[in-house]
Amino acid sequence: MDGIHEDLNRIMVKPKWERTSQDEAELEKLPPQIASEREWRTWKERNDSIVVDYFQGQFRNRLECLTCHQVCVCLVVLSVLFFSLSIVVFEAFSRIHVGVY
Repeated sequence: MDGIHEDLNRIMVKPKWERTSQDEAELEKLPPQIASEREWRTWKERNDSIVVDYFQGQFRNRLECLTCHQVCVCLVVLSVLFFSLSIVVFEAFSRIHVGVY
């Protein structure tokens, strides 16, 4: 899927982007909905294809240390399409037929 996404990506020149610890601290102070929208917009600035439109989403992960109670919130992009491709080869009359199911 990543290869198809890259071939269909509408963004030809990707802007440079690096996350700093200051960006992460600011993101953790925002309400979850606003932080999510900001992260998704940042993702879409570099990745915009029909694969992203239909088969990718965002997962919010919140971790809290049980000792010091420090909280870390991560917003991760994920693909929601999983499939397997089976190729069956039949040999009949000295010809090979390939079926994709």
